[in-house]
Amino acid sequence: MFELLLLRHAKSSWAESGQDDVDRPLNARGREAAKLMGRTIATQGMLPGRVLCSPAARTRETWEIARKELPAQPPVVIVDALYDFGDGDAVLEAIKLHGGTFSRLLVVAHNPAIQNLALRLTGTGSAKLRRRLAEKYPTAALAVLGFDVSDWSALGQHQGKLLSFIRPRDLPA
Repeated sequence: MFELLLLRHAKSSWAESGQDDVDRPLNARGREAAKLMGRTIATQGMLPGRVLCSPAARTRETWEIARKELPAQPPVVIVDALYDFGDGDAVLEAIKLHGGTFSRLLVVAHNPAIQNLALRLTGTGSAKLRRRLAEKYPTAALAVLGFDVSDWSALGQHQGKLLSFIRPRDLPA
């Protein structure tokens, strides 16, 4: 079974005057949440084989903080197409293109693209978790989807099982 971990970047600061959106850093709350999610990925044994990350400062910072909590450091690919705020098509294409042969892949990206993609790929799983995912995909939340495929290029609509949806507020600090 292949597993796809979809991590929304942690809470960021609002853009300062003259600052581009892509350059916004995390705020203090976001840095704490990123650390917490990294610890959760480690303690639940969800170490990815590869990480795909948006080029935005807030996604890269989310990953840099989270990775310090992991027992090993998977390779990271910065993918420009992940700086996407749409229907998730660009994120899906990036997964198919850059997923490689790794059976567990982590994508660090943005909403609403990441939520739209998670909803589109999910076919089965807990109805309660699916409702929670559809309701809101908060910053630093992590959706874990399982697929009965042997290659990322085979991903399709409603093929995945939503294995978990973890929000920072649901975890002990």
